[in-house]
Amino acid sequence: MVLPQLVLIAFYVIIPIFCLYKKRHDLLSSWLTLTCIIDIFNSQKYMNLTAFKLSGLILFPYVVLQYKKLVYRPPVKLLLLYLFYLGILGLVYGHLFPWVDETGLKAGRDIPQWRSTLHFGSMVLEYTATLYLALQFTNIANVLKALNVFMWGAAASTLGAAIEYITQFDIYHFFTVSNTKYIEGRTKGLNYEPRGFAQTLAYGAVVSLGTSLFKNKKYILLFLIFLISQFTLTMSTAGIIVLLVGLFSFFGYFFLFTRFNLKSIIAPALSIIVISSGLALYKKDNLLAHLKDRPYLYERKSVIEKFEVLDAAALNFLAKNPIHLIFGTGPGLITIPTGKKYLVREDVLQWPNGLVALPHMGGVLQLSNGGLLGVILWLLPIFMMTKRALASLRKGHDKQYIFPIVLSLTILTMYVFQLRYTYYFGYALLLGYYMRTHDNQSKEESLN
Repeated sequence: MVLPQLVLIAFYVIIPIFCLYKKRHDLLSSWLTLTCIIDIFNSQKYMNLTAFKLSGLILFPYVVLQYKKLVYRPPVKLLLLYLFYLGILGLVYGHLFPWVDETGLKAGRDIPQWRSTLHFGSMVLEYTATLYLALQFTNIANVLKALNVFMWGAAASTLGAAIEYITQFDIYHFFTVSNTKYIEGRTKGLNYEPRGFAQTLAYGAVVSLGTSLFKNKKYILLFLIFLISQFTLTMSTAGIIVLLVGLFSFFGYFFLFTRFNLKSIIAPALSIIVISSGLALYKKDNLLAHLKDRPYLYERKSVIEKFEVLDAAALNFLAKNPIHLIFGTGPGLITIPTGKKYLVREDVLQWPNGLVALPHMGGVLQLSNGGLLGVILWLLPIFMMTKRALASLRKGHDKQYIFPIVLSLTILTMYVFQLRYTYYFGYALLLGYYMRTHDNQSKEESLN
């Protein structure tokens, strides 16, 4: 059925155009936030045209017109340098000296020329939408509204999963024309697969926990719903790992930005440990069955082989080709040189034609795209923005931004372990606050 997909695409073309026309930047930033947390606005047809990416295309002229507000910020300059570096790699390995497909089976958008162009173009559009969000997030009212949308978007996905669990009706498939497959006891709600839903639950849990600590304690109930749903509506090793990474990161950044204020966090932390342990014991059989389907986690001896197929193949290639470990393979191109040669032998049967999908871990994808040099260029603006935020917030300035900044750093940390559009939301929160403090510092210097 194509009609719902076309209606959905038309819907998310109209929204950003309407909001720009009416100058409702608060609504547009909330809309972009919603597309980051749930996947139903992603199209599995038409070259995986996502709502966030398409919004970046529509917003490109607006962001260019804001050039003077953006380009003099050091993190933005570094971000542009990072994109320029990846663009050069894409030109070299995608066009001038393209990677050779050893399988001889890749065609269409999987050949190096198309893949490098599409992947790099996608990144440019996604960062364009991110820069737009950052401009809006200098206003705390827009930030707070977006955080509510983020949390309730995760709640809407959970409701969708509950409906799917009861009716076995695939909502995501109906709208996106993706492949449908109902898995007993593993729902996906408004997300592309159970793993995607589990990750949405992980992000929703972090936001609702933070909201209950910083704003209103009643949101702890929403946190519990997300936590329980992680073990009942879906079962995902990656989702549980991302959840644990998110919770530990959140507590760590919370301590850092509140000068190690332990009293306000001990009770929630202990409660989470007790509840999670109880749920894990209750679903012990399901967890063990899920782990048995992933022998690489405990049977394989090599560290690289303990990663999933896509990530293991990329790391295997980089480990055996040090020059590309340093400089990268180009944007989205890692699947071509890996071929079948660098697949773990047990995975060759599953992927007889070689890989076409990219690594699922953000850290591995960044390393694959730009090598260690690219990772440094990617991390530098994040470290610069974090340093500025830490210095400002620990002086007692903008206390209302403590939760958004703690959340942004938590999201960026979670991205290292699993790719999600939420990364761009977290990046925009951090950059928005940097721009806010940069403007305030400039005003102070001009007065002095």
